[in-house]
Amino acid sequence: MSLLRAAPLALSLWCAACDDTRTAAPPTTVPVHPATARPAMPANSAPPKPTAPLPAPPSGEPSAAPDPGAEVDEAVRTMLDPHGGPGHNHAKAEAFEVLAAHPQLATERLLTLTNEKDPPVNILLALGRLGRDEAVDPLARALETATDPTTVIAAQALGEHPSPRALAALEKALRSSRAQVVASASIALAARGDKAACAALAAVASHPDPHAREWVEKARRKLGCG
Repeated sequence: MSLLRAAPLALSLWCAACDDTRTAAPPTTVPVHPATARPAMPANSAPPKPTAPLPAPPSGEPSAAPDPGAEVDEAVRTMLDPHGGPGHNHAKAEAFEVLAAHPQLATERLLTLTNEKDPPVNILLALGRLGRDEAVDPLARALETATDPTTVIAAQALGEHPSPRALAALEKALRSSRAQVVASASIALAARGDKAACAALAAVASHPDPHAREWVEKARRKLGCG
């Protein structure tokens, strides 16, 4: 029985005992053996001095400072979680804040995950948003060589990357033989909002693939190209 539940029961039993004392016989005196009897304190003796409190135990060693490497590794693991939904997305947003606090270290960790044919899309997006120059070439490689769904994300990451080299990589991708790469680069250039891309877009305005040509034209309209 928990202490919280036992307390009311004990109180009720105690009160019942109080009521019984009004009718119960006087208690029987229990004799005390002389050897165990406590001697009375003389009337003129001073009360015992209170015992000094024991000293507090020494505090533990100060906690070590957080390890940036461990924090970044944990954030990368969170970014690699394939699940979606509000809870997972919130956790990934917090993980990116950790990466952004250590951009060089985070970029080094993330770049080790870009060597496969289809790098994880959250890793590509994180590299674009961190904006380190060393991420441009791996992002451009993913744009050119990954499968179509990953190509879209690689282009988006380059579109969010602030480096002029990212702009140049997108312009180069417009000359790809893959229509999906051309379309993805056009969308990213439009989102980037830099009219410097108008000349490169004009060069592929008559692309033979209708899908690619449509997105090139949309990009030119959004950027206000002549």
